[in-house]
Amino acid sequence: YQKPFTLYCHEKDGIALEVLTQSHGDKERPIAYYSSPLDPVVAALPPCLRAVAAAAALVETSATLVLGSNLCVDVLHAVTALLLKSKTQHLSNSRLTKYEMLLLNASNVTLTRCSVLNPASLLPTVGDGEPHDCLAVTTNLSTPRIDLKDTPLHNPDLLFYVDGSCLRNPAGQLMAGYAVCSQHETVEAHPLPGIHSSQVAELVALARACTLAKGKFVTLYTDS
Repeated sequence: YQKPFTLYCHEKDGIALEVLTQSHGDKERPIAYYSSPLDPVVAALPPCLRAVAAAAALVETSATLVLGSNLCVDVLHAVTALLLKSKTQHLSNSRLTKYEMLLLNASNVTLTRCSVLNPASLLPTVGDGEPHDCLAVTTNLSTPRIDLKDTPLHNPDLLFYVDGSCLRNPAGQLMAGYAVCSQHETVEAHPLPGIHSSQVAELVALARACTLAKGKFVTLYTDS
Protein backbone atom coordinates (compact mmCIF):
# COMPACT_ATOMS: atom_id res chain seq x y z
CA TYR A 1 0.00 0.00 0.00
CA GLN A 2 3.00 2.30 -0.27
CA LYS A 3 2.51 2.48 -4.04
CA PRO A 4 -0.33 4.58 -5.48
CA PHE A 5 -3.24 2.96 -7.28
CA THR A 6 -4.62 3.94 -10.68
CA LEU A 7 -8.30 3.46 -11.40
CA TYR A 8 -9.30 3.42 -15.08
CA CYS A 9 -13.02 4.14 -15.39
CA HIS A 10 -15.34 3.75 -18.35
CA GLU A 11 -19.08 3.72 -18.93
CA LYS A 12 -20.62 1.68 -21.73
CA ASP A 13 -24.30 0.99 -22.40
CA GLY A 14 -25.26 1.79 -18.82
CA ILE A 15 -22.50 -0.39 -17.33
CA ALA A 16 -19.72 1.02 -15.15
CA LEU A 17 -16.40 -0.66 -16.02
CA GLU A 18 -13.15 -0.37 -14.11
CA VAL A 19 -9.59 -1.66 -14.12
CA LEU A 20 -7.63 -1.05 -10.90
CA THR A 21 -3.86 -1.12 -11.39
CA GLN A 22 -0.68 -0.54 -9.44
CA SER A 23 2.80 0.19 -10.77
CA HIS A 24 5.14 -2.78 -11.09
CA GLY A 25 8.53 -1.78 -12.43
CA ASP A 26 7.88 0.47 -15.42
CA LYS A 27 4.42 -0.98 -16.15
CA GLU A 28 0.95 -0.91 -14.66
CA ARG A 29 -0.19 -4.28 -13.31
CA PRO A 30 -3.97 -4.99 -13.13
CA ILE A 31 -5.14 -5.83 -9.63
CA ALA A 32 -8.91 -5.98 -10.01
CA TYR A 33 -11.65 -5.67 -12.60
CA TYR A 34 -15.09 -4.35 -11.79
CA SER A 35 -18.32 -4.04 -13.71
CA SER A 36 -21.74 -3.10 -12.41
CA PRO A 37 -24.93 -1.74 -13.98
CA LEU A 38 -25.85 1.87 -13.26
CA ASP A 39 -29.21 2.47 -11.65
CA PRO A 40 -32.07 3.35 -14.06
CA VAL A 41 -32.01 7.06 -13.19
CA VAL A 42 -28.28 7.38 -13.90
CA ALA A 43 -28.51 5.22 -17.03
CA ALA A 44 -30.88 7.81 -18.53
CA LEU A 45 -28.40 10.70 -18.07
CA PRO A 46 -26.37 12.20 -20.95
CA PRO A 47 -23.17 10.21 -21.72
CA CYS A 48 -20.74 12.59 -19.99
CA LEU A 49 -22.78 12.62 -16.79
CA ARG A 50 -23.04 8.83 -16.87
CA ALA A 51 -19.24 8.80 -16.90
CA VAL A 52 -19.20 10.98 -13.77
CA ALA A 53 -21.65 8.67 -12.03
CA ALA A 54 -19.67 5.61 -13.10
CA ALA A 55 -16.41 7.08 -11.77
CA ALA A 56 -18.02 7.85 -8.41
CA ALA A 57 -19.55 4.39 -8.15
CA LEU A 58 -16.26 2.70 -9.02
CA VAL A 59 -14.25 4.76 -6.53
CA GLU A 60 -16.72 3.67 -3.89
CA THR A 61 -16.52 0.02 -4.99
CA SER A 62 -12.73 -0.10 -5.02
CA ALA A 63 -12.42 1.50 -1.57
CA THR A 64 -12.22 -1.92 0.11
CA LEU A 65 -9.01 -2.62 -1.81
CA VAL A 66 -7.51 0.84 -1.90
CA LEU A 67 -8.02 1.42 1.85
CA GLY A 68 -7.35 5.15 1.71
CA SER A 69 -4.12 4.88 -0.30
CA ASN A 70 -3.37 7.43 -3.01
CA LEU A 71 -5.70 6.82 -5.94
CA CYS A 72 -5.45 8.37 -9.40
CA VAL A 73 -8.78 8.14 -11.23
CA ASP A 74 -8.40 8.16 -15.02
CA VAL A 75 -11.54 8.99 -17.01
CA LEU A 76 -12.25 9.95 -20.60
CA HIS A 77 -14.40 12.95 -19.63
CA ALA A 78 -13.84 16.29 -17.90
CA VAL A 79 -15.33 15.16 -14.59
CA THR A 80 -14.03 18.11 -12.54
CA ALA A 81 -15.47 20.65 -14.97
CA LEU A 82 -18.80 18.86 -15.06
CA LEU A 83 -19.07 18.90 -11.27
CA LEU A 84 -17.81 22.44 -10.65
CA LYS A 85 -18.81 24.45 -13.70
CA SER A 86 -21.77 22.70 -15.24
CA LYS A 87 -25.19 24.10 -14.33
CA THR A 88 -27.07 21.00 -15.38
CA GLN A 89 -30.45 20.16 -13.90
CA HIS A 90 -29.94 16.45 -14.51
CA LEU A 91 -28.32 15.80 -11.12
CA SER A 92 -30.19 16.24 -7.87
CA ASN A 93 -28.45 18.06 -5.03
CA SER A 94 -27.98 14.81 -3.14
CA ARG A 95 -26.35 13.08 -6.11
CA LEU A 96 -24.14 16.06 -6.86
CA THR A 97 -23.00 16.24 -3.24
CA LYS A 98 -22.23 12.52 -3.19
CA TYR A 99 -20.18 12.72 -6.39
CA GLU A 100 -18.26 15.74 -5.11
CA MET A 101 -17.47 13.97 -1.83
CA LEU A 102 -16.17 10.86 -3.60
CA LEU A 103 -14.29 12.50 -6.48
CA LEU A 104 -13.31 16.02 -5.43
CA ASN A 105 -13.18 16.17 -1.65
CA ALA A 106 -11.51 12.85 -0.87
CA SER A 107 -7.92 13.59 0.16
CA ASN A 108 -6.53 10.44 -1.44
CA VAL A 109 -8.25 10.84 -4.86
CA THR A 110 -6.75 12.66 -7.84
CA LEU A 111 -8.77 13.05 -11.04
CA THR A 112 -7.03 12.97 -14.43
CA ARG A 113 -8.32 12.84 -17.97
CA CYS A 114 -7.05 9.68 -19.62
CA SER A 115 -4.64 10.49 -22.46
CA VAL A 116 -3.79 6.89 -23.39
CA LEU A 117 -5.87 3.85 -24.22
CA ASN A 118 -8.20 3.30 -21.30
CA PRO A 119 -8.07 -0.45 -20.52
CA ALA A 120 -11.51 -0.31 -18.90
CA SER A 121 -12.97 0.49 -22.34
CA LEU A 122 -11.89 -2.99 -23.48
CA LEU A 123 -13.87 -4.88 -20.84
CA PRO A 124 -16.87 -6.76 -22.29
CA THR A 125 -20.45 -6.11 -21.27
CA VAL A 126 -23.48 -8.38 -21.27
CA GLY A 127 -24.61 -7.05 -24.65
CA ASP A 128 -21.30 -7.70 -26.41
CA GLY A 129 -21.04 -10.51 -28.92
CA GLU A 130 -23.75 -12.25 -30.91
CA PRO A 131 -26.09 -14.88 -29.44
CA HIS A 132 -25.13 -18.30 -30.76
CA ASP A 133 -25.29 -22.02 -30.08
CA CYS A 134 -21.75 -22.99 -29.03
CA LEU A 135 -22.23 -26.66 -29.94
CA ALA A 136 -23.63 -25.86 -33.38
CA VAL A 137 -20.90 -23.32 -34.17
CA THR A 138 -18.15 -25.71 -33.06
CA THR A 139 -19.63 -28.52 -35.14
CA ASN A 140 -19.88 -26.32 -38.22
CA LEU A 141 -16.32 -25.04 -37.88
CA SER A 142 -14.77 -28.45 -37.22
CA THR A 143 -16.71 -30.42 -39.86
CA PRO A 144 -15.25 -30.57 -43.39
CA ARG A 145 -17.21 -28.63 -45.99
CA ILE A 146 -20.20 -30.54 -47.31
CA ASP A 147 -19.04 -30.38 -50.95
CA LEU A 148 -15.72 -32.09 -50.11
CA LYS A 149 -15.73 -35.88 -50.66
CA ASP A 150 -13.13 -38.62 -50.37
CA THR A 151 -14.36 -40.52 -53.44
CA PRO A 152 -13.76 -39.50 -57.09
CA LEU A 153 -16.49 -37.41 -58.71
CA HIS A 154 -18.44 -38.82 -61.63
CA ASN A 155 -17.55 -36.91 -64.83
CA PRO A 156 -15.68 -34.01 -63.18
CA ASP A 157 -14.75 -30.94 -65.20
CA LEU A 158 -11.10 -31.37 -64.25
CA LEU A 159 -8.82 -34.13 -63.04
CA PHE A 160 -5.66 -32.98 -61.27
CA TYR A 161 -2.69 -34.74 -59.72
CA VAL A 162 -0.78 -32.67 -57.18
CA ASP A 163 2.54 -33.12 -55.45
CA GLY A 164 5.04 -31.13 -53.43
CA SER A 165 8.50 -32.01 -52.23
CA CYS A 166 11.60 -30.69 -50.52
CA LEU A 167 15.11 -31.97 -51.34
CA ARG A 168 18.71 -30.92 -50.83
CA ASN A 169 20.55 -29.59 -53.88
CA PRO A 170 24.22 -30.43 -54.57
CA ALA A 171 25.22 -27.48 -52.38
CA GLY A 172 23.37 -28.99 -49.43
CA GLN A 173 20.57 -26.39 -49.42
CA LEU A 174 16.93 -27.36 -49.02
CA MET A 175 14.87 -26.65 -52.15
CA ALA A 176 11.08 -27.02 -52.22
CA GLY A 177 8.65 -27.00 -55.12
CA TYR A 178 5.25 -28.19 -56.26
CA ALA A 179 3.41 -29.31 -59.39
CA VAL A 180 -0.19 -29.54 -60.54
CA CYS A 181 -0.72 -31.92 -63.46
CA SER A 182 -3.61 -33.17 -65.54
CA GLN A 183 -3.68 -36.55 -67.30
CA HIS A 184 -1.85 -35.07 -70.29
CA GLU A 185 0.22 -32.07 -69.18
CA THR A 186 1.80 -30.11 -66.36
CA VAL A 187 -0.68 -27.36 -65.55
CA GLU A 188 1.58 -25.48 -63.14
CA ALA A 189 4.94 -26.09 -61.48
CA HIS A 190 7.06 -23.68 -59.48
CA PRO A 191 9.85 -23.63 -56.90
CA LEU A 192 9.00 -22.40 -53.42
CA PRO A 193 11.79 -20.14 -52.12
CA GLY A 194 11.90 -19.86 -48.36
CA ILE A 195 9.94 -23.07 -47.74
CA HIS A 196 11.89 -25.98 -46.25
CA SER A 197 9.17 -28.56 -45.66
CA SER A 198 7.66 -31.23 -47.90
CA GLN A 199 4.39 -31.00 -45.95
CA VAL A 200 4.08 -27.28 -46.65
CA ALA A 201 4.89 -27.84 -50.32
CA GLU A 202 2.12 -30.47 -50.48
CA LEU A 203 -0.36 -28.01 -49.00
CA VAL A 204 0.69 -25.30 -51.47
CA ALA A 205 0.16 -27.73 -54.35
CA LEU A 206 -3.30 -28.65 -53.09
CA ALA A 207 -4.26 -25.00 -52.55
CA ARG A 208 -3.07 -24.01 -56.04
CA ALA A 209 -5.05 -26.87 -57.60
CA CYS A 210 -8.19 -25.68 -55.82
CA THR A 211 -7.55 -22.13 -57.05
CA LEU A 212 -7.02 -23.28 -60.64
CA ALA A 213 -10.27 -25.28 -60.48
CA LYS A 214 -12.35 -22.47 -58.98
CA GLY A 215 -15.99 -22.68 -60.05
CA LYS A 216 -15.62 -26.18 -61.52
CA PHE A 217 -16.08 -29.76 -60.37
CA VAL A 218 -12.66 -31.28 -59.81
CA THR A 219 -11.18 -34.55 -58.61
CA LEU A 220 -7.80 -34.14 -56.93
CA TYR A 221 -5.30 -36.92 -56.36
CA THR A 222 -2.55 -36.44 -53.78
CA ASP A 223 -0.13 -38.84 -52.10
CA SER A 224 -0.43 -37.27 -48.68
